[in-house]
Amino acid sequence: SYEQSPRFMEAYNDSLENETMDMGNGENQLREDLAEAMLETSNAPNRVP
Repeated sequence: SYEQSPRFMEAYNDSLENETMDMGNGENQLREDLAEAMLETSNAPNRVP
């Protein structure tokens, strides 16, 4: 099964909400969480080739 971590989705939603007010900071935070999530999923058993 594939599940997004609540923390990742929270940060993603916050970034979308704050995009117009604070685009730079939200974008950086989203990028960091995206990179972290990609690392987590790449280590998951169902992602191994």
